[in-house]
Amino acid sequence: MCIQTMKPTTHENNTYLGIVAVGNDKLTLKVLDTYGRIAKTIQTQFEEGMHELTINLTDLNVGTYVVNAFSGGRFLKAIKFAKND
Repeated sequence: MCIQTMKPTTHENNTYLGIVAVGNDKLTLKVLDTYGRIAKTIQTQFEEGMHELTINLTDLNVGTYVVNAFSGGRFLKAIKFAKND
């Protein structure tokens, strides 16, 4: 599994991750605040192929965050983003 892109949107409180799954893969996303505390955890399962995952950010405060992505206990990628409103 790999994370290709993270697309923020200015019209909603959502962001979108482009994901490519090889076989059936479980994805765990841990959203960390600037202090390293877990602000949100998302777990989902994907079948093989390309997918776009919508992440709802309405429950996060304004600030800077890092999304750490894991598949099967293996670290995939860290993506930094800012929530403005």
